[in-house]
Amino acid sequence: MKCDEFLVKKAASFCPNDFVIILVSRTKIADFLRPIRSSSVSNMAKINTADNPSVLLHEIGHAIGGLADEYVDEQYYRNAGLNIPSFPNCDVSSCSKWAGIEGTGCFSGCSLNEFYRPTDNSIMRSLQVKRFGPRNEDILIKRLKKYSGAP
Repeated sequence: MKCDEFLVKKAASFCPNDFVIILVSRTKIADFLRPIRSSSVSNMAKINTADNPSVLLHEIGHAIGGLADEYVDEQYYRNAGLNIPSFPNCDVSSCSKWAGIEGTGCFSGCSLNEFYRPTDNSIMRSLQVKRFGPRNEDILIKRLKKYSGAP
């Protein structure tokens, strides 16, 4: 996707915003010929409309929740320079970040094989799953409450 982030943020600055979502209108055929990957960086999500509709929720999990991918991609994440344990949904083997939250466990593989995720499967792992899971939902609710003025 060729997108000038500066121009997008400049245009978005004319409206109050905290998050920017760019929808790229694509057909399955156009995407087959020239694929465009949906992604999220910082507060900006870029969504390919030919993707599974759940990709929007997955990317919002990154943008709003600061969530990591819960699938493993050793080649990408080894070189990305990210501090995986700093993500709220990845932990070391103790899984102390979500200890005591009902419906969670300690499942191997959160971006890298050596880290752990709170559920066996969630939308941050697979687009076939329609839930974020208890830990990720708690994170999203806390972040969204900041906008409601609720304590």
